[in-house]
Amino acid sequence: MEVDIAWHQPEEGWVILNTDGASRRDTSAGCGGLLRNSNGQWIGGFSRHLGMCSAYLAELWGVLDGLRLAREREITKLKVQVDSKVVVQTLNSSNIGSTVERRLIREIRKLLAMDWEIIVG
Repeated sequence: MEVDIAWHQPEEGWVILNTDGASRRDTSAGCGGLLRNSNGQWIGGFSRHLGMCSAYLAELWGVLDGLRLAREREITKLKVQVDSKVVVQTLNSSNIGSTVERRLIREIRKLLAMDWEIIVG
């Protein structure tokens, strides 16, 4: 399930992380994302070729890489925007997923639990 994401200016002091992942019938996948401040200025970005994986896993990799980038940039207030409703629901629940995505979800949750203000939506 996909949802449309449009950039909306966050409150002063907050940074937005937009991430996305895509897969071509499990033959080639990738993810990417970017960080922008409350003025819309680019703070950083990333992309990654993932090889063969599902779109769901590509979306999870995008979130993980984006959170890591935000930590590297010492962001303290972060709004994470993901266009996959399933990923948002997974990260906002206690679901740990199947064996394949369990490690990614645990790594993401470790980052989410760190000392910063964060909203995933």
